[in-house]
Amino acid sequence: MSVIAGCGDSAGTSTTTTTGPPTKQEFLISADQICHSFESQIEAAGDDVFAGKQQPKPAQVRRFALRIAAPKLQDEVDAVRSLGAPKGDEQEVDRILAASEQGVEEIRQDPELIAGGDAPPGLKKAGRLAKAYGSTECGAQ
Repeated sequence: MSVIAGCGDSAGTSTTTTTGPPTKQEFLISADQICHSFESQIEAAGDDVFAGKQQPKPAQVRRFALRIAAPKLQDEVDAVRSLGAPKGDEQEVDRILAASEQGVEEIRQDPELIAGGDAPPGLKKAGRLAKAYGSTECGAQ
C-alpha cells in the first residue's frame, strides 16, 4: 500500500490519501500502455537495423540487442513491476515478469537470438502467460 501525503493548506491541515494495489483491470490498462510504449521504441530502433534488404551484420545485431533491446525490455519489466500486482494475482504476475527477465537474460547471453526476428524462449513464455492473464500488448509478438 502506498501513502501519498499532501503538504497542507494555509489553515494548517493536511490531507493523506491511501491507495491499495491496483485492480486487475487497472493493472492491465497500465501494463498494456507501458508495454506498447517500450515495444514501439524497440521496434522503431530495430527498423534501422533489420528493415534493409540485406541481413544485418552480426555486430549490428549484437549492438542492437545489447544497447537497445535488452535494456528497454528490462526497463519495461521494471515499469510493470512498479505498478504492483492486483491482490491475489501476485504469483501470476511474478511468473510473467520472471519469464520476461529470463528472456532479457537470454538476449544478453546470446544477442544473436533476435537476428531472425523471433523472440527468445523466455519472452515467448512471458507472452503466453501475459496473454492468458488478459494483456493485449505485453508479450505481443
